[in-house]
Amino acid sequence: MVLASHARFWKETRFLKPPRPKSKKPGFCDNFGIIAEIVERNPVSESHTYPPICQMPRRQVILQAGNYYHVYNRGNNRQLIFFERDNYVYFLRQLRNHLIANGVDIIAYCLMPNHYHLLVYLKTEHFSKLMQAFTLSYAKAINKRYQRVGSLFQDRFQAIHVDREEYLLHLTRYIHLNPVCANLVEKAEDWEFSSYQEYIDLRRGSLPKIDGVRSQFQSADAYRYFLEDLTSDRLIQHLTFEE
Repeated sequence: MVLASHARFWKETRFLKPPRPKSKKPGFCDNFGIIAEIVERNPVSESHTYPPICQMPRRQVILQAGNYYHVYNRGNNRQLIFFERDNYVYFLRQLRNHLIANGVDIIAYCLMPNHYHLLVYLKTEHFSKLMQAFTLSYAKAINKRYQRVGSLFQDRFQAIHVDREEYLLHLTRYIHLNPVCANLVEKAEDWEFSSYQEYIDLRRGSLPKIDGVRSQFQSADAYRYFLEDLTSDRLIQHLTFEE
């Protein structure tokens, strides 16, 4: 089912047109746009915002240990960065080798056919160099395997500082809902290449550090309800305005 969804995604994006999500469940993704608007703005300052994945400004955030960041990037010209299942697996393996092994905690993640989202907690001051080595190793492997040339990713990665607990929680929701609102799967747990299965105890993976976020919920079912809640406007209303 994942491969079929991947093929459909490729057909929709092969002519460089960004996909236009249409929810299979009326109303399910209505709040997704609201959440996306929230997580696509820096809660620290009105003067610094970042647009959706299709615009990608230059990064202006100082990356410091002891902080959370939303890290993301997409394929050059909106093209695929994952062509088959082995690519996703290799990306996650390199993520362990380059980031997790060197002082970066992955709190949540989602790998999409032409972009990725990482929610990270830094225990190192060298994150930019680690990311450069990580993405370069992945791009070189993909270029070699598929006999392609040129940049795989569009510019360097983007990062947004996460400085509020509420923002952190809703950012995990936004990340985990990506495949649903792109119509790749009907349920978030059906997408293999995200940390959502760990969050709801469907998979005992060791890659994401879920304890901090999960401690805010009584159970895995409580987090599932949080993700699927159609009335989340009340929960995120205070994040729509700067204090």
